[in-house]
Amino acid sequence: MRSKDSSNVASHLNPVRGVRDAQRRAGIKPTNFAAKNREHIRSLQEAIRQKKQQSQPKKKDRFKSVQSRVLQTMEKEAGGGHVYLKKNSQKEENKTAPNFRRKAKRKPEVPRQTQNNSPSRRPVKNFVADNTDVNKHVKKAKEAEEETHFLEREDFGKVPDYLIKRRLEMAEKKALEQARTESAKIPTGMRIMPEEEKAETLTFLETNKLNVEASLQHLPLVVETPSMKRKEKNLREKLKQIENAINIFSKPVVYVKLDE
Repeated sequence: MRSKDSSNVASHLNPVRGVRDAQRRAGIKPTNFAAKNREHIRSLQEAIRQKKQQSQPKKKDRFKSVQSRVLQTMEKEAGGGHVYLKKNSQKEENKTAPNFRRKAKRKPEVPRQTQNNSPSRRPVKNFVADNTDVNKHVKKAKEAEEETHFLEREDFGKVPDYLIKRRLEMAEKKALEQARTESAKIPTGMRIMPEEEKAETLTFLETNKLNVEASLQHLPLVVETPSMKRKEKNLREKLKQIENAINIFSKPVVYVKLDE
């Protein structure tokens, strides 16, 4: 039991870290995949190199000792053997060097100046005369403007006709849109009371209010009888109804039932 407990404690303190750690603890050498990959890449590189060498054309054995014709001609012209340059030997170099120089690109010759190529002379311009003519025109224009001042013109302060027409069209369009929106708000079976009818109704209500207030003032200070109490109550209720009606008809828009 103690050995099992100690092995459990050891496994908790030093747990297995991956498959390679488990292989090492079991006595198995883990596989080095990186080294295997490197060997595989090297073998592939070697196979590609050999394939390239096989694809290149090989020089036959019988032509190994044969020199190129260009080298033979160069040696003949140089007098046999290799030619080495010496210090300060420019003349000898010109004699012994093979004639394989490239032709230098020459720039095109500059054309000679002739009478036809000479630029044409510009005409002489008299700036003083031109300036005097311009000043004359400016003075005439200023004099014409000074003769009729803008405040003395006939159309000064008048709105153009096209602006008046445009304003009228805009006002008409705005009135139509407002009428459409207001007509859409009107409930079914109702109509908007005109301003004249509304004013007449308000005047009628104001006169009734004055009459009711006068009737209340004519009542005695102490009301004791039941009939007088009923009369006072009715007058006050009527005054309240009139005041509510005045508030309703004082609104900007008043809806009334359609006449059947």
